[in-house]
Amino acid sequence: MAKHKKGSCCTSGTLFDLIGIPCNLAAGLVVGLFLPVAALAAVVAGIRLFTGKVPFLARVGQDESGERELSLRLVPPEQVRGLWAEHTRTFGEPLEKLGVQIRAMAGQARSESGQPS
Repeated sequence: MAKHKKGSCCTSGTLFDLIGIPCNLAAGLVVGLFLPVAALAAVVAGIRLFTGKVPFLARVGQDESGERELSLRLVPPEQVRGLWAEHTRTFGEPLEKLGVQIRAMAGQARSESGQPS
């Protein structure tokens, strides 16, 4: 049986384990963020390749029973800019109001805590 010297190999293995933790975390974070976006882009590219059209949100709303519904439709790539501008106008105003409310609440919280804004 081979004898091990004290402190010979254990420290290098522990060092590699400690370095491996942040490296594995970073790799998992990159894969976890990139993979869903890449999969969605591949689906859109495949649909455009086969049909020549791009999937786009046609309607976001509620049906008779109050359930939310979302529908997609295939549109020519030239129409996407116009539809995107329409969606921006539709959702921009409520999002801007929400942003103003959040900033007001943050300012109120700062003033109550005594922190300068």
